[in-house]
Amino acid sequence: MKNYLVKKLIELGKQKSSPMYKISATIVGGTFFAAILPFFLIKLGNFVGQFITIKWPPVVGQLIVWLAIPLGLFFLIWTITFQWKIGKAGPSHFISAQKLVISGPYKLCRNPMQLGGILYYLGVGTFFASPTVGIFCALVNYILGKTYHKLVEEKELEALFGDEYRKYKKETPFLIPKLWKK
Repeated sequence: MKNYLVKKLIELGKQKSSPMYKISATIVGGTFFAAILPFFLIKLGNFVGQFITIKWPPVVGQLIVWLAIPLGLFFLIWTITFQWKIGKAGPSHFISAQKLVISGPYKLCRNPMQLGGILYYLGVGTFFASPTVGIFCALVNYILGKTYHKLVEEKELEALFGDEYRKYKKETPFLIPKLWKK
């Protein structure tokens, strides 16, 4: 099943995409991941939050919202920009990279889009509910993203870019940015 999915994604990604297709796929994916999925995660987080009672000082929620949302959006936009300009791709697997992107946000970590998503979900969950719900949303994003990256995306990138990707994977952290050199 995994190999079948990876093969299909590679086939789909190798097809040339028009600029309009890339824009449409980005809008659809962006709407799903920026609004629809967080809405459902916040609903689920509110349910789970009924069983976890943590009294957060108001300043904690305010700090999370004011830091996490802008930082998350920064990473998301920066990542999409580099995918479009360098990789000739988009943030969806319906528009796979034609070139391995290892600069910009990808120099810091292999999954800057997921890092941005985790921060964004933390902030949005906190804004619309509570820090507990924000943490729940970020944690679910991390678990789903990590699972997807390990089972599908890394295999796809190895198939597309071979040793170049394996070297990049070995030298670059998965999610937590490498902010300094050894």
